[in-house]
Amino acid sequence: MKKLFYYVAMFLATTTGFSSCSDDDDDERHAETELRKQQEMKDLTATYVNDVVYVTYGRLADATESLYGKIETMKSSLSAGSLTQSQIDDVCNTFLEARAWWEKSEAWLYGPAEVHGIDPHIDTWPLSRDGLATFLKNNRNTIFAPGYDINEAIEQVSRNNNEDSWLGFHGLEFILFRDGSPRTVSNFSGEETAAEFAGSGVDGKLELDFALAVAGDLRDHCYWLEVGWKGESAPAERIARCQERGFTLTTQGSYTGQALLNPGSGSPYTSWRNVLATIIDSGCMNIAQEVSDQKMGQVWRCATGQANTGAEADDPNYIESPYSYKSFTDFYDNIVSIKNALYGNIDGSSYHASSIMAYLTKYKPELAAEIQSGLDASFAALDVCLQGRPFVLIASSGTKQELDNVESAMTAINTLNTTLNEAKDWIIAN
Repeated sequence: MKKLFYYVAMFLATTTGFSSCSDDDDDERHAETELRKQQEMKDLTATYVNDVVYVTYGRLADATESLYGKIETMKSSLSAGSLTQSQIDDVCNTFLEARAWWEKSEAWLYGPAEVHGIDPHIDTWPLSRDGLATFLKNNRNTIFAPGYDINEAIEQVSRNNNEDSWLGFHGLEFILFRDGSPRTVSNFSGEETAAEFAGSGVDGKLELDFALAVAGDLRDHCYWLEVGWKGESAPAERIARCQERGFTLTTQGSYTGQALLNPGSGSPYTSWRNVLATIIDSGCMNIAQEVSDQKMGQVWRCATGQANTGAEADDPNYIESPYSYKSFTDFYDNIVSIKNALYGNIDGSSYHASSIMAYLTKYKPELAAEIQSGLDASFAALDVCLQGRPFVLIASSGTKQELDNVESAMTAINTLNTTLNEAKDWIIAN
């Protein structure tokens, strides 16, 4: 009996010891996994900031800088009577290049774009043609009087224009494009023919005076985006120009790139998981929802008799890029921006080893697969739309098939958004 008690006691002591060791091993493995995840989240954030955001905003600033210079030359050529169609076409192509980089940046509109109101300042639509006609007519002999100073004109247009839709990309688009094509030499050699400008005396010369000021303001605000993210590592001349304009360069006391790379005390971002949640939620999900519900949704609901009314009423004219016929291209590039943010590169065929997609593939592969499926479906649906008529024409006379194609794209993008939300929640919890 004593011997039996001894063996039982020894057995219990041994198994208790094994259990304790097992618990210790589990805790140690969990700690090691968490340390590894922390490092991986840090690394993928560095890839996102340095290889995606910084590069995109740098190229956007380059393109708008080039656009300003080419409009300046175009303006001089018109005055000299030597303007050519190839010159106009080149300006329009440069505009579209800048536009593409902007649309490919919309998966990170948090930070300076949001806090400093840069997004609405340079990208509000629909354009008020009545308002623009009045503005140009009233300022021919003030802001744009003979011998005017261009930097003062940039400030005046930026400050005194009470319609953001006259500024930025859409003001320039109206000046440069009509019916999906670059305007012609004869268009700029005479008076503006749009009905809203009848009797205003607004001609091509005045339009290019305005376009140059708007292009300068657009360039400066794109400098601001680059500097607001990169800080002192941005080109010195761009920092100086932002300071000359009186722009506040930091957001919540820091440059956005530095804040993302240094979460915790003193940063708006509390942890690496909070950083990733911001990239997905405030960045990718924000633009996915906007494309599906607003950019495409308002027009689609109006065209199908399902328009929202009241304070949040849908507008049948809420059509992005109607003069260049590039609405669907804008939407496609918005999804490209989501892909770039998740892939950790720009227009890559596969994701970077340090990226959100790589992280999810390693730790939650089924979610990564769903995201990839959502991206593929969104691109495929938008490709169908791109092969048909421009969105602005569908808005006014869309067939059932055309509207169904738009709905399919909206559905695919909304499904992607739902999956991104699941990924964000999983990252926060794990």
